[in-house]
Amino acid sequence: MALCQLPAEPECQTYLLRDLFQRLLSNLPIEGEWQLNILQNSTGNTYICTKLQQNSRYQRISGSYLCSLIEDHFLSSVSFQYEETVVSFIANNSNNACDAVRQEHLTELTRLVAYSGGISDLFSDISQAPYYYRQAGIALEMGRQKCPEQDFFYFKDFALSYMLSNSQEKFPLQMLLTSGLQNLIDHDKASDANYVQTLRVYLNNNMSLVKTSTDLFVHRTTLIARLKRIQTLLQTDSESPTERLYIQLLLKLLEM
Repeated sequence: MALCQLPAEPECQTYLLRDLFQRLLSNLPIEGEWQLNILQNSTGNTYICTKLQQNSRYQRISGSYLCSLIEDHFLSSVSFQYEETVVSFIANNSNNACDAVRQEHLTELTRLVAYSGGISDLFSDISQAPYYYRQAGIALEMGRQKCPEQDFFYFKDFALSYMLSNSQEKFPLQMLLTSGLQNLIDHDKASDANYVQTLRVYLNNNMSLVKTSTDLFVHRTTLIARLKRIQTLLQTDSESPTERLYIQLLLKLLEM
């Protein structure tokens, strides 16, 4: 939607847009002709959602100050406190500037070391804002667990891990493993071999013997012999894309 279609006063624009996002996140009814019009025609601007949280309760930077800073710095963007975090919807008015907007946002926020943040994918349909807020929250939660030394986390970097972690909601990991992969795990526990890691590196390298032997620092002939023993224990058709994908997903789960 072009900016000329918004209310004339910038303060009014920001207030109404902020209220719209807050209502969407809180699952409240949308009221007012302008907000309904935005929802029906939200194709001109694109946004990223960030969810920011203080790293320590003893930091001095307040959430309200951070909200003001973000809104002052980024045109047509809104920021507000929600569920004890600072949520921002950063507008991106360029068709191909997704990475540039994110980088600009991060550059500004890294000065505020008291906060870490999760960052959603780019989106244009404002009605989908709750899903992108959820993306930012997942990125923040998983990022802090896996990379506590970092300050900002992109959902795209954790999407696969999130998908896989949810696959275990009904079953423990042991019930998802194939009998062949369990054979490899048991073999590694009973010997000095590391067949699971060899298989992981081999599949990650698209079954390239050259790359795998280089990564594992083993001779090609040694690797071939090892892979034959792995294949015997694994009892899986490595030429089947579906079976390879399943084994790779299980190997990823074992890393988590």
